[in-house]
Amino acid sequence: ERDSDERTKNVYKAWAFACPIPWIQACLRSNKSQNNLKCMLVSHAFVDLWRKIVEDQSFDKALFNLLDEPEQDYMRYCLNKCKISSREFDSAYNEQLDGYIKRLKMLQGAESIGDDNPGIKKEMRQLLDKLYEKGVFSVAYYRQRNNQFKIIWPTNATTSTYTITLPDGTYSASDINNYLQYWSIQNNLYLTNDTTGEYYYFISCAENVSSYAIQFTMQPVRNITGYTAVAGFPTMPVTAYTPQLQIIDSGFGNIVGYTPATYPTAQTTRVYAVNSDLVAQLDPFAAVVVGLSCLYNPLANNSQALHTFTSAGVGFAGLITTSQAAGIAYTPCQGQNNEITVSFYDQSFQPLQITDPNVTIRLLFRQKKYDISI
Repeated sequence: ERDSDERTKNVYKAWAFACPIPWIQACLRSNKSQNNLKCMLVSHAFVDLWRKIVEDQSFDKALFNLLDEPEQDYMRYCLNKCKISSREFDSAYNEQLDGYIKRLKMLQGAESIGDDNPGIKKEMRQLLDKLYEKGVFSVAYYRQRNNQFKIIWPTNATTSTYTITLPDGTYSASDINNYLQYWSIQNNLYLTNDTTGEYYYFISCAENVSSYAIQFTMQPVRNITGYTAVAGFPTMPVTAYTPQLQIIDSGFGNIVGYTPATYPTAQTTRVYAVNSDLVAQLDPFAAVVVGLSCLYNPLANNSQALHTFTSAGVGFAGLITTSQAAGIAYTPCQGQNNEITVSFYDQSFQPLQITDPNVTIRLLFRQKKYDISI
């Protein structure tokens, strides 16, 4: 410290300056833990609105509109975690969700009347992802949108387009072929042998082992000697064209290995066989990721990731047994929790629905060890 005389001898000039800080680090922390539950850079509008809701118990719609979408989601998360209710905030937040839902319904309407624009499928998927992340839809409602394709069927002077929706499930190439046969019967699109009663189908699906591909084969639609068209069969085309397979989006296309397109691109009178141009992923789930709500895993893209396993070597409906075995690796937990949630995700961290409730999970916890030498 300097004495008063020395201080008077030195004159210090103060300069006025401004250093605007557009973003503030906001962290939500439990009062029982030193760990942050969730952090985010927020704007001053976020802080002002938070004070109005928490301290003044009021709401400012103008401030809410200044927040970007991640800020709105983060404030909703913080309010829920802190058990703070604000009807005005909920109303403003739900208005935003209503806009997404109205847009989704409009796109679904366009799809239902036959609009095949691939951009519609892409936007619908994005909206479904966004609404699921916001907790609007349950896992049961959330759809992969990977089970639809179309068949263009030649008729007398034109064509008819059919949309095929495979029921949710696990399929092989032969399973898809069986469903095509079932669909053909339901729509009266087959012939019967006059002697044996055997059914003749114009479209089929099979594995092509030598080409490591899925192969679709389309036969020309025509009368065949010794066979009779079933009652209700559409009028035979004047020219014996084959049906056409139309892959309408990449969801189903990735599973069977086809780029979204029409096969063949133009009607043909010869037998048409085509192999998948991509590697088919009949089982879209390459791995299952186990998530735990109380974790903080600094080595994973998703901090709640605990363990990953595959169903390799296990047949359909077989028992999957997995563990970390001898290489147990403990993952840090965060906060104090009175409940934990175990979740299952695919390799892209999309939630998986548990169909079989016969699941046994064993978790191993230990007290955190502190090493003073570190």
